[in-house]
Amino acid sequence: MTDLYEVHEIAADDWPEAILLIKQASGNSVLCWLGHRFVSIFYRSLCELDYCCAYGAYDESGKLVGVIIGTLDQSRAYRQVVRENWFKLILAANIRVMRWSVINWFLSGLHQRLTSDKRPSKTKTETVRARLIVISVLPEVQGRNVAKKLVEKMESWFVQKNIGGPYVIYTEQSNHRANGFYKKIGASLEGSNCHHGRLINQWYKVPLL
Repeated sequence: MTDLYEVHEIAADDWPEAILLIKQASGNSVLCWLGHRFVSIFYRSLCELDYCCAYGAYDESGKLVGVIIGTLDQSRAYRQVVRENWFKLILAANIRVMRWSVINWFLSGLHQRLTSDKRPSKTKTETVRARLIVISVLPEVQGRNVAKKLVEKMESWFVQKNIGGPYVIYTEQSNHRANGFYKKIGASLEGSNCHHGRLINQWYKVPLL
């Protein structure tokens, strides 16, 4: 039933709904812990960069039912967003930066860095800059190939930008639905690492031409 859904750039008026979808998929991330306004500023600024893309899936009535965001260079994109919006982001985060969940996130990352053995040589995923940052689909349309159509649209953009290789996908090891989806569409599991106390799977996938 994929013909029921169209995928194209997210309309300006649909960004409030897009942010809610992003929070649905990223609720366990430190960005979401910093609040709704922080998430909105961060992701909207991210998608304004010319080396990032954002697409929405729409049903027959024009309702936004899914979103996907990708980038050619995640580290560069995140640094640029913070550098250009640091004051807005600080105001948006406000006192939330003092929440225990946020502090614990930073402390667990610091402990992991200090107690880990000598850093191993870079894996394939660590040398690849392009990344699927977030994908989210409303529960009522899951299983209808909406996510697959979103991935195909992002991959088409990757091909247009000549990334010349695979892109990276990260999932929580406990998220069996997401892991099953990426395996089904041809992504290869590179390995798993502990990141801030959570086991994270690292996938790579070559865009289909």
